[in-house]
Amino acid sequence: MALAPYDVESPPTVLVVDDNPDMVDIQVRFLSRAGMVALPAYNGQQCLERVSQGAIDAIVLDVMMPEMDGLEVCAALKKMPSACSIPIILLTAKDDLDTHLAAMKLGVSEFVLKPARIQDLVARLQVHLECNRKAREMDRVLTYKVLQARPLTNTLQ
Repeated sequence: MALAPYDVESPPTVLVVDDNPDMVDIQVRFLSRAGMVALPAYNGQQCLERVSQGAIDAIVLDVMMPEMDGLEVCAALKKMPSACSIPIILLTAKDDLDTHLAAMKLGVSEFVLKPARIQDLVARLQVHLECNRKAREMDRVLTYKVLQARPLTNTLQ
C-alpha cells in the first residue's frame, strides 16, 4: 500500500528516537517517503539536544532505551517551553498498565505497540501534525484580531 505524501508547503519534521539503529533507519525511510523530514536520534540525550535546536514538529519515541528511557525523555521534554506542545508518539513493546498510565500522565499523544504498522504510524502522525497546524493557525488569527482591536480599545478609553 502506497503512503500518501504529506501535502503542505513546508513538510513537517519528525524526530525518530530509538536505541536500535535498524528501527530508526526503517522509520526514517518510511516517514521520508510519506513526505516528512525524518531525523534520527539514538538516545534520550540526542533527542533533547535536537529538540532544543528547534524545528521539530513531532517525535516518535521508544520507551525502552538505556541511560534515559522514553518516559524520562517525555518528562524532560514537557519541562522545555519550546517542546511542551510537540506531539509524542510512544512506540514500544512494553504493554503494561503502569507504562500506559505513566505515559498518559506525561502527556504522550499516542501509545503504539511494536511491531507497529508503518501506515498506522504515519496516519497517527498526520492527525497530530494537522491538529497542531490548525492550532497555530487559530493562534495567528486570534493574535491578528487582538492587534486589530487594540486601536479601537485605545479609542474607547
